[in-house]
Formats: sequence, structure tokens, C-alpha cells
Amino acid sequence: MHTIIGRSLRAVGAEQGVITLVDQEADKSMKTLVRTAVSSAGHSKYHFNQALLGWMHINKKPLTINSPSTDERFRGVRWDESIRSLLCVPMIAKSALRGVLTVYNKKGQSQFTEEDQRLLAIIAAQSAQVVETARLYEMEQSLIRMKEEVRLAARIQTDLLPNCPPTPPGYDISGKSVPAQMVGGDYFDFMQMPGGRYGVTLGDVSGKGLPAALLMANLQATLRGQTLFGGSVHECIQRSNKLLAESTSPEKFVTLFYSVLVPGARTLTYCNAGHDAPMLLRAGGVSGRSRSRRRRAKRKPTSSRPNAAIHSGRCGACGSCAQTMSTPSQRTCVASSGGEAGRARLAARFASAVTGGAPPETSRAA
Repeated sequence: MHTIIGRSLRAVGAEQGVITLVDQEADKSMKTLVRTAVSSAGHSKYHFNQALLGWMHINKKPLTINSPSTDERFRGVRWDESIRSLLCVPMIAKSALRGVLTVYNKKGQSQFTEEDQRLLAIIAAQSAQVVETARLYEMEQSLIRMKEEVRLAARIQTDLLPNCPPTPPGYDISGKSVPAQMVGGDYFDFMQMPGGRYGVTLGDVSGKGLPAALLMANLQATLRGQTLFGGSVHECIQRSNKLLAESTSPEKFVTLFYSVLVPGARTLTYCNAGHDAPMLLRAGGVSGRSRSRRRRAKRKPTSSRPNAAIHSGRCGACGSCAQTMSTPSQRTCVASSGGEAGRARLAARFASAVTGGAPPETSRAA
């Protein structure tokens, strides 16, 4: 840009020049992004007037002012006393105002002429595409950096999820998360605990993308830390809820189903904090037909209130039973109608997979 200004100063014989780039996406369209000034003498640097930029947004044509203090078009505008004259031309690319080229004070105490205006308009027209190309390049580089950051975040999030499930005697456990975007808020985890117990948990963080991924990492660290203190599943979730509520904003929350499997006693003790109820499938009758039962409890999401009432329960986990847990987004993909229809279709797929039917297709979280 210094080259463009230097060429403009020589062409019209001005003392100083400024290029102001405008942001078309900003809340204030007249916000100055870049200001470059080159002075041919030891003059103080002039600042581009917002009134000029507003005029350019409306008219998008060259403007010559040889007496700023008396110009009726800018009555009430306060000018620097050392500005005797100025010549301002728009830099337009793809029919949009991308910047403004302004030169100040014609040398030799003279005024800017129509020929000066024509020359500066030609320079601005030739330079506008150069400026636009540079702007697009910067946008491309910014997008590349952002994609790389998201890719690294997705890799970190994948590393937080368990690579392989535990193998408690007499049970098969598996889990998978496929985010709709590169990163998301769906969470599951397996934890081997003292006494031959196994923690199995599934959660859904509000929102999507990087914010949800960060909250998901916070949830995992909090929950794993609390399991080390022992106690019941209810106490573990109550402590985790209090910590999450203190470290997250009020509009953020997590739905969570946390359970502890004791293979020796064949019991699954669980605590549901606002999450979709799991499905328990048992063999029924001599016909071999199966039935699906949904376990319900009064549930409130974690981190919404530090002292929210969270209810827990226990069920038998015999060898002929199967249980599945899913996030609301996964159920939504199984049936776009949602509600009971979504749960019914998800239950049907679950039953088909358990009883030897075709395995359910992988659903992508919405």
C-alpha cells in the first residue's frame, strides 16, 4: 500500500496520502481496518474523517475539496487546521466499496484540479483489484488456520474418548461417537473402578462445535476425578454437578447418564441427570420375542443448578439382558419426527441388532 500511496503523491503533487480499507461484514460498515500514511515532508499524519467515508459509501465517486472549512457538503465537520485541500477517490472491486484513497494538500499552495481527480481515480481503479486480492488472500489464510485449529481440536477430542471398551466377565460393552461437525458435544466414557466395578457414562453437551467440545473435556475431567473419591453414583453426580455449575455460564448445561456395573452382583446402579432414558431389553416368553422397557426418573441436566435434585436407581443386569444409551441427536437422525416415533424406531433397531437381525446403520449426530 505504501507503493500505491507513493505513486499517487507523485501523480498529483500532494503532501500526504492515506488508504483506508472498510469492513463490509462489521457491525459498523465504516470501521477502518487498515490505515497507511506516507508523507512527502515532515508533516503530522492526518486521520481519515468518518464523514468522508460515509459520503463515499453513499456516492461512490471521486470527491475534491479545496476549502474544507467552507465546503457546504461537510458543514459542521471539524477539520485539522493544516488541511488546505484534499482529493478522495473510492476503491471499488466487484461493485463493492473496499477502500478509499485520499491525498492531502496540493504542493505549492495550489488546488487540486479535475486532471488530478482523473489521474487519482485511474490509480484507485487499478489498485482496487490488488487490494481485493490481498484481502481475499488474508481471508483464505485465516480460514486455513481456523481449519487446522478445528482439526487439532477434533483429534484431541477423539483422544479423550476411550479407544477400546472394558471387558468385564460375562458382559460386552461398546460405544461410538460420530459428530455432525468436526467436533461436537456428544460424550461417552468407560472407567475401571476399584472392587471390580465398571463405570459407564453417556452425556450430551449443549451446543455444537468448539464450545461444546471444550465443555465436554471439562465434563470428562470432572467426572473422572470425582469417581476417585468413591461413594454412590448419586453422590458422584452431585459433586460433579456442583463443580460444573461453578465453572460454566448459566446458559450451558449437560445431560448425563452415569452408571456403575458390578459384574459379580449382576447389578447396574445408575443416575440420570436430564438425559434420554436408556432402553433395557429382556428376553420374553417361550416364543423368543423381545420387549423394550424404558426406565424413567425425574431428571434435571447437570450444571444448570449447583444443588439440583438428581435421582438414581438400580436394575438387574443378567446375562440375557441388553441395554443401550443414546444421545438425543442420534435419536433425531433415526427418526426426523422425533418424540416417541424416534424412540420407537431406535428401540426397533436396537432389538434387531441384539437378537441377530441386521446391525443398525451408523447414525450421525445432528
